[in-house]
Amino acid sequence: MGEFLRRLFDSDFMPHGHCYYWQADIVWLHLVSDAVITLAYYSIPVSLGYFVARKRDVPFPGLFVMFGLFILGCGTTHAMEVWTLWHGTYRLAGVVKALTAALSIGTALVLVRVTPAALSLRGPTEWEEANQALLASAAEVTRVNAELQAFSYSVSHDLRAPLRAMQGFSQALLEDYGDRLDDRARSYAERIAGAAAHMDQLIQDILAYSRLTTKEIQLQAVDLRSVVERVSGQMAGEIRAREAEVTVASSLPSVASQDVILTQVLENLLSNALKFVTPGVRPRIRVWAEEREGKTRLWIEDNGIGIAAEHQDRIFQVFERLHGRESYPGTGIGLAIVRRGMERLRGAAGVESEPGKGSRFWIELPGSEHA
Repeated sequence: MGEFLRRLFDSDFMPHGHCYYWQADIVWLHLVSDAVITLAYYSIPVSLGYFVARKRDVPFPGLFVMFGLFILGCGTTHAMEVWTLWHGTYRLAGVVKALTAALSIGTALVLVRVTPAALSLRGPTEWEEANQALLASAAEVTRVNAELQAFSYSVSHDLRAPLRAMQGFSQALLEDYGDRLDDRARSYAERIAGAAAHMDQLIQDILAYSRLTTKEIQLQAVDLRSVVERVSGQMAGEIRAREAEVTVASSLPSVASQDVILTQVLENLLSNALKFVTPGVRPRIRVWAEEREGKTRLWIEDNGIGIAAEHQDRIFQVFERLHGRESYPGTGIGLAIVRRGMERLRGAAGVESEPGKGSRFWIELPGSEHA
């Protein structure tokens, strides 16, 4: 073997041209044919490499690699046929053929291995059928969404109208005839007005939650600080009434979001931070953001009553309340709106909290470059 390798590039055999008696027509026939085959073979791996590089999700990339190497080897054997017309380096030609043979066996083995999986790939007809089924599903979703919108309008108009009448007449009863009512009658009227107001708010929250499911979302770059400042401004009356201290970080990044839904989410989080505090305690709220693996996490920290660990996932479900309306008013839908809204924005929401030590609610959104 050592002797073979030392003489690998020696031209100590008769060139192949002698076999053709150096007849020009025969020599040129083999020369041109092998040269053209070599160029054709070499172009195939280049095309395959370009295809695999541009189409990242191509199936069975290993098969493409092995096939490209095999074709490259085949081209090289034909290139050696051109070379050995004038040079008798048949040891080198034999090594090239042996390497090509090994590559051909490897390619065949890979092909056998991937054939069952390749057969399971969908063909054009199957893709067409799948597309038709998808279009039918999309049409059904569109129809259901239209029905939900019609139902939402009906609920908003037909159910809230009698509630407003109950609120209006009970309030008129208290204002116009309050001095003629005894304490029990006045209490009944106040309870009617309060129950009607609560039901009206519940309907509004249910509608808000349902709209999050059907609303079309188009992500765009949104400045977090401007949204937080706008929400704080809208809640300025409640903040003053509770003598709350709200601190917002001077620098908040832009995120990929949707302005209306993000505003709705922050309104619910800030409202809860103002509401769920021990009676007599002045609410203190701090808002800041941090970058986490290409995403922005916005924190809303409060000094409220806190939440036990076993309840921290449950509170994001619809109608889940940890306290009675007598202690902390609300409908039990606010945090469900937060989580559902963040899901629609391709984000997430969560909380870190301990009873008696306040809570740190967070929402996480993609960076503005994903808009």
